[in-house]
Amino acid sequence: MVYQIGGLSVGANNDSAGSFQLLAGLGQVLGVVSILRPDLVLERFVSQSPKELLIAPDWGLKNYEFNHRVQKRMKELGAYQGKKYEM
Repeated sequence: MVYQIGGLSVGANNDSAGSFQLLAGLGQVLGVVSILRPDLVLERFVSQSPKELLIAPDWGLKNYEFNHRVQKRMKELGAYQGKKYEM
């Protein structure tokens, strides 16, 4: 089985809950970024918490790793902040 989330495919060999949630998170971030005003400055997408206080999601990524994946996916899709912004 293959799932499509935010233009990404998740196959049977890598569809663990963590991978699925990460791809969903990336898709959500890209969706929001595309409708934001281009002149806004985004401070952060994610933050870190002590492991024992974390409820979800546990992607096993550092902040910079998530940011890198967002930027990579945006380049792949030709996405940018404000692409779908309507006044």
